[in-house]
Amino acid sequence: MIFRSNLTENVVASIRKDLHMMTHDYWLQRDQLIPSFISLVG
Repeated sequence: MIFRSNLTENVVASIRKDLHMMTHDYWLQRDQLIPSFISLVG
């Protein structure tokens, strides 16, 4: 039981880290995408 909860915590922690990295990458890409999108549309 202790092992399982510990495993779950590790999985949740790694998922949070992945999500954080993904959102960080998303914001970086969004800053680059929006100007190019505006230049395409405009």
